[in-house]
Amino acid sequence: MKRNKILQHLASVLDNCNLQDLKCDRVYLYCSMCVNELADDAIGMVQRLLDKPEIRSCRIPLVIDFEKMTAPDYWLKSKLFCVDPVSRSEPLKQKILQLVDMLSALQIKILQVDVDYAEKVFKRMKARVEGSTNSLKYVIWRACHRNPTMKQLEHQQIQVTAEMLMAGILTYDETPAGDDVAEVKLELVRNGLEHGQELPADFDVECAKLRRYSYWQGEHLFMIDYQGIYGYLFSHCFEKFTKEQRIALYEYDVQLRMIHEDMARLKPELSKYLYSSNCMASLENTKLFAPYFHIKEMLKSEWFRNLRVDTKYNEKWADAFAEALMRSEFGQQIADDWKEKSDKIKGYLIGCLKEAGVFKANVSNESIARDAAIIGKTRTFAKWIGKGAREQPYIEWIKNHVNDYCK
Repeated sequence: MKRNKILQHLASVLDNCNLQDLKCDRVYLYCSMCVNELADDAIGMVQRLLDKPEIRSCRIPLVIDFEKMTAPDYWLKSKLFCVDPVSRSEPLKQKILQLVDMLSALQIKILQVDVDYAEKVFKRMKARVEGSTNSLKYVIWRACHRNPTMKQLEHQQIQVTAEMLMAGILTYDETPAGDDVAEVKLELVRNGLEHGQELPADFDVECAKLRRYSYWQGEHLFMIDYQGIYGYLFSHCFEKFTKEQRIALYEYDVQLRMIHEDMARLKPELSKYLYSSNCMASLENTKLFAPYFHIKEMLKSEWFRNLRVDTKYNEKWADAFAEALMRSEFGQQIADDWKEKSDKIKGYLIGCLKEAGVFKANVSNESIARDAAIIGKTRTFAKWIGKGAREQPYIEWIKNHVNDYCK
């Protein structure tokens, strides 16, 4: 029997025992023997999951209904444990209680899953639904509003968020406290929705749940705390989410990203808040990925560490800065030029960073070119670092934002 069916089969057999004449010794012995063997199988299966250093697969442990199966009465309500004398069933009862304790331990292990691992699992799930989406509503809306105002974009932000909640994405999260629900301002939500759109009952409860995983960046950007929500998604996406809900979750992420990009076009100062390493959206499988990858790796090189002016320009900074640059208004241009001019672009970026004060003041362009050793012609590369860099349209962006990603 597949191991993810063992617990369900054990529960089914216990229910079936209620239909049998357990006062008959032969029937009782047969039922108890069957349940005892299934309980051993279940304990062995759960123990193997507990013995693993970390949960490596959602699909096996998360088909377990922990809400029911960690309650002793779920199992012990069977008549098998109620026959006279009760002592006959005591050893089997203790085995079931052992199973319940182990399931509780497994549930805690899943809930405490490493955030980075949960992120990887969720991104794999997202990749599977990416090709299953229909036309996004925001894309259609945007085609009809070529020059949206900030207020219109804020309304769209509310609209897509409300639709995500109405799809039941947070249905399985813990019910919030009454004072948390009371703090939800539904009127502000209604004001941003399409005229006449009705909200379902208890929508304020879903909003209160979302507040656990969200925050505002300034006055305009409604942000999701992805590091905070990955654990919830890991615990429920495969167990309870329907295919439609998984798609709705993916579509919400994509549309919210689009809205934020449009907001940043109206207010460029907002761009520094977008697409940190916690964001679901990935550059993988896009033409932005190759320059992003090579730029960040270049900025992690030993020669760069030796020439940088401050250790705050570390590996985390390199990741965040390279991603922000590629997601800026200059990312497409860099990506378009990358295939034919990758070495030149590296020189330009080094020069822009030098202008921004990232390198030690006494380091010359020739020294950087020689130590970086990206091409053999040191003098040529030094020109790209100098005059070539100063001619690039993204030099001001780099000078203004280079320190935004230091932590």
